[in-house]
Amino acid sequence: MRPRWQVTVSTTREIPMKKLLLLSGLTLALGAAHAGTWTFTYQGFERDGTFDPDYKLSGSFSGDDQDADNVIELDELTNLVLEGQTYVGPDNGSGIEYTADSFSYTPTGTLQFTSRYIFRDVRYLWGSIVSGDHIHHASYHIYTGESYSSTAYWTGQTTFTISPPPVPEPASFAMLGAGVLLLGARQWRQRRPRRA
Repeated sequence: MRPRWQVTVSTTREIPMKKLLLLSGLTLALGAAHAGTWTFTYQGFERDGTFDPDYKLSGSFSGDDQDADNVIELDELTNLVLEGQTYVGPDNGSGIEYTADSFSYTPTGTLQFTSRYIFRDVRYLWGSIVSGDHIHHASYHIYTGESYSSTAYWTGQTTFTISPPPVPEPASFAMLGAGVLLLGARQWRQRRPRRA
């Protein structure tokens, strides 16, 4: 009787060792951040002391991990849009100054950014979005004195979705690559001529 833990692999064609090594290297490389465009949504925020499950912050960004450190940072962004406004990229001509002060995204799904905006004419408009903390909007009219302020806070119930979806942790890819290498070593041992 065969032990339960024994695995039998049968193939009709053996894979050369060079191809197995190439495959494992490619698999590990896929875990790295790369050029692309992502869309994301945070949903469910605390507003005026009450959790609002329908309140959303949606956005998108494009970038390229030019230094291959597995993180897309502010200087590697080509575009960042939050709530329909462009914070990194071509000016929309509105006269409102939109700025991103920090940004990082790892392909495992960790997104962090700090942004703000300001506009001055007969009104002052200003606000900030700090991921993981708050979304703040405010305005003040110089002549009428009318003002407005609204802040929404991230909570433990806030959900985050991003597309394309995050890739597994690099450790998962390393385990997959190690498995491919072990399979290759097993094949090599089986093909090696046995000594008499």
